[in-house]
Amino acid sequence: MRKVVSPVFMPIVEIVSGIVSHYEALARTAQGTGGHVRLIELGEEYGFVNLIDMEIMKQVFSLLAENQKIVIAVNVSVITVEHSCNEALALIFRNMDLVSRVVFEITETKEIRNPKLVKRFVDAVRLLDGRIAIDDFGAGHFTVDLVTKIKPEFLKLDAVLVADLEGNGDVIVQLCDLVGEYGGRLIAEHVDSKEKLDNLRSLGVHYAQGYYVGKPAPFVLKQDSVSVPSAQVWRVR
Repeated sequence: MRKVVSPVFMPIVEIVSGIVSHYEALARTAQGTGGHVRLIELGEEYGFVNLIDMEIMKQVFSLLAENQKIVIAVNVSVITVEHSCNEALALIFRNMDLVSRVVFEITETKEIRNPKLVKRFVDAVRLLDGRIAIDDFGAGHFTVDLVTKIKPEFLKLDAVLVADLEGNGDVIVQLCDLVGEYGGRLIAEHVDSKEKLDNLRSLGVHYAQGYYVGKPAPFVLKQDSVSVPSAQVWRVR
């Protein structure tokens, strides 16, 4: 699987300060041009998305071991959690010294069939001081009720909500209040313009991710250091 997928990294930026909070590891294939989208779709359809998730996790853990300052988010499909929870947790516990610098983004393009198992995964991650994000909220199967039960450190707003900030403003403010009650933060995805960034700031959204603040790029290891993709923080300030 290492020969098939490898990660690129997209910055997630604090809107008020323009400082990079962490990077999301995105699976990419050697073919490029959207090949990763089809691969993940096939993985979810035929039941091997867990192999993709765990390969990216392995590569991220290797990178974190090389550098002590980076924080990285990795995607973990609900399918992986529900069908390969033990294998995923075994990998995570083998790297327990690195987990405090990982945000586990639970993706839910498929229906959640076992909420208790998802909660078990979340509790195990938090036992090691890892953090949880819920990905693509507003387009997937996570409900407000599940959010209040899991209490993710980060709730990521899907492009559906971000595309119409005027029409969805009240909903976004309510979500800010919801996660703020327990210290959570909102991340807006697909931020592709200064107008969207300014509107998100006015709504109280904490972080932004998208081509306007930083495009995905590979990390480049240089002996004991690492060259990281730079966010366009001058645009954020």
